[in-house]
Amino acid sequence: MASLTHQKKHVKRKNNDFIVKIESENQEYAEVINAKGCSRFEVRIIKNNEIINAKLRGSLSHGPGKQRIEKNNYVLIHLDKTTTDGDKYFIIHKYSLEDVKKLHKMGELAHFKLNNDDNNDDDNDDFFESDIVLKKIDEIVINEDFINNI
Repeated sequence: MASLTHQKKHVKRKNNDFIVKIESENQEYAEVINAKGCSRFEVRIIKNNEIINAKLRGSLSHGPGKQRIEKNNYVLIHLDKTTTDGDKYFIIHKYSLEDVKKLHKMGELAHFKLNNDDNNDDDNDDFFESDIVLKKIDEIVINEDFINNI
C-alpha cells in the first residue's frame, strides 16, 4: 500500500475588506508619519491633527495576514481605554489607495487645508492645492572676488 503524504496548499489570503470606522468602538482614521521600530508607529489622527504613538495589531505584523505599513499610509486605529497605564492606540486596519479614494468620496476623511478655510467643504480639489508660490530667478550675481581667489 502506498503511503499517503499530506500536502498542504499554501494560499495567500488577500485582505479585500473595506472597513469604515465605528464611533462607539473608539476608532479613528490616521496617517502614518514615521516608523519607530518593534511594530510601533507615530501617527497623526485625521480628525484633530493630534500626533500619537500606536502599536501594530499582532495579526497585521505576523502570520498570513501580514501587511507592510509605511510612511503616508492611511490606517484605522483603535483606542484601548481598559489599560491602567494611560490610553493605548492600536493599528487595526491598513487602507489601500483605492480604499482611501472611497473614503474621500464618502466624506469620511476630513480634508485639512493649509489656509484653514472651511467655506468650501465639498470641494475635493482644495485638498491637493497648496499656497506655495515659486519665484523665478532671472539674474545670477557672480562675485568676481570669489573667482579671483580661486
